[in-house]
Parts: sequence; structure tokens; C-alpha cells
Amino acid sequence: MTGEELLARAADLLEREGWCQGVLRTREGHHCMLGALEEVGLGCAEVLFDQVIPAITAELGGENLVRYNDTFGRTAEEVITTLRNAKRWL
Repeated sequence: MTGEELLARAADLLEREGWCQGVLRTREGHHCMLGALEEVGLGCAEVLFDQVIPAITAELGGENLVRYNDTFGRTAEEVITTLRNAKRWL
């Protein structure tokens, strides 16, 4: 899987199953950003850590993606948009 595909699949997962904060995934099936990346990136650790995480970090201006996800007032739409826009850094 390419980095672009992984980012798109993580965004799609959040749109389809819901987004959360503070945990990787909820019992209801919602995922945080990292949880969604982990879920769709199984078996793609090299792409995830060498391409996708750095691309998201660049999109966030260096901010930690977990801190970004869990910031009070953050919305699912913001997180999904970040995932979709991070492809420009690949």
C-alpha cells in the first residue's frame, strides 16, 4: 500500500465509523487519528512510519499528531481534512 492510499483509507474509516479522542478506538468502533492509521496500516509499518507519520507531522507544522487529535475543541472534520491534505508531503 502506498502512503497516499493509507492516508485515504484512514480518512475514509473515520468518515464511515466515527472519530474519537483519548483512546485508539472505542467499543462502538470509533477511532482516533492514530487508531485509524494503525487499523488500515496493518502490515505496512514501513510506509506508516517512514512516509505517512512524517507527512502528517509536516501538515501539522511539526505538531504531534496525538496531541493534535486530542486537543479540546478539535473536530472530526479537521482530523479527516488533515489526513487528506497530508498527501502533499509524501
